[in-house]
Amino acid sequence: MFEALLEDVFKKAGSLKLHLTPEEHNELVGDLVSWLSVEAEPLIGVSQAVLGKDIFKGFDVGFEYSRTPAKEEGLVSVPVNLCTMYIRKEREDRTISLNCDIDRFNMTRNNIDFASVCIELDICGAEGKRVFEELYKNYKRPIVRLLENEKVEFSTSYCSDIVGSYKGKSTQKKLDEYFSDPDVDNCFTLSKNFVEKAGAAELFRVFLLLTALFSSCFGYIGQRKKLDLFELYMKRLSLTFSQRCSAIL
Repeated sequence: MFEALLEDVFKKAGSLKLHLTPEEHNELVGDLVSWLSVEAEPLIGVSQAVLGKDIFKGFDVGFEYSRTPAKEEGLVSVPVNLCTMYIRKEREDRTISLNCDIDRFNMTRNNIDFASVCIELDICGAEGKRVFEELYKNYKRPIVRLLENEKVEFSTSYCSDIVGSYKGKSTQKKLDEYFSDPDVDNCFTLSKNFVEKAGAAELFRVFLLLTALFSSCFGYIGQRKKLDLFELYMKRLSLTFSQRCSAIL
């Protein structure tokens, strides 16, 4: 899944510093957006099959990419993130966003992975942070187990005397640390990066998990709240995740 797309990304954009003419950049991104829309259809389909056919009803599903102005020599510096499929309440409302990114590379402390797919739940804003924190506190044990089983990582650009002091890999400890700071910037991400040889089953599991969290967050918003959505999704996920969820329920 995504293998051919990522191979094409590596061939055409597989360098740390990439500069193209505006026309070349538009052609590259246009091709990738069309390709991503096809590759992402199974992710949407499996979410509707497992979590409910109306799981994305009322949300905007679209595609976007970053554009940087050309420099004096007429070339565009191509960003790391080439294009994104997003699912949001509205295109410009980034409070809670479920994303599938195509990146030129992913850099960590010890490695650089060229051409990757990143599945992420992006929270940005006080309301998004509030509802996720409430959901997390209500279902902390199953959420932590699912996130850590699937090796979903927490990240934030915010740093303080509290946030950032923990240097380990535990998603739970990072979330607990983040929510313990009253002055956080209300923006964080739960994500997993997949390189060229990623298996479809793993991609599906992560997308299903983050979709369940995405939809559950909206259950805490509005006049007609649905606070038990996550319990419903857990039961449905347990049938798909084999014994991974069964041990948590």
